Amino acid sequence: MRLRDVVIRILAMSDTPLGAYDIARQVSRMQGRKCHANSIYRVLEPMIRRGEIQSIVTERSYAFIARTPCSLLWCICRNCKAMQPVEADAIHQSLDTKARAFRFHPAQKYVELVGLCQNCAGHDG
Repeated sequence: MRLRDVVIRILAMSDTPLGAYDIARQVSRMQGRKCHANSIYRVLEPMIRRGEIQSIVTERSYAFIARTPCSLLWCICRNCKAMQPVEADAIHQSLDTKARAFRFHPAQKYVELVGLCQNCAGHDG
C-alpha cells in the first residue's frame, strides 16, 4: 500500500487530528518498519494542496475531512486539546471579500479558535 493511502487511512480512522510524528509511529506499526516524520511531511503537503486533508496550524496536526461543500474552522481547547470542526462559510466569504477589496491574493487561509471546551470551561473556575 502506498504511503499516501496509509496516511489517509490513519487520519480517516482517527477521532482527532494527528501530528506528523504520531502518523509516522502508526505507519511504522502498520508496515513493520521505521517510518520517519520527514516522509510523512512530504506526503502531507500535496494532500493539503488538493484538499484531501486539512492542516490544523495551531496544533501542528492534520485531519481527514470528508468532502464537504462548506468551509470549516476549528475550535481547539487549549486545555484538553479537543478539536471540533465547525461550518464557517460566512466567515470564509467575508475573508475573501476583504482580500478582494485590498486586491490581495491569499495563498492559504487558516481560521482556528483557541479557548476552552465546555468540559474544561466548567473546571477552569
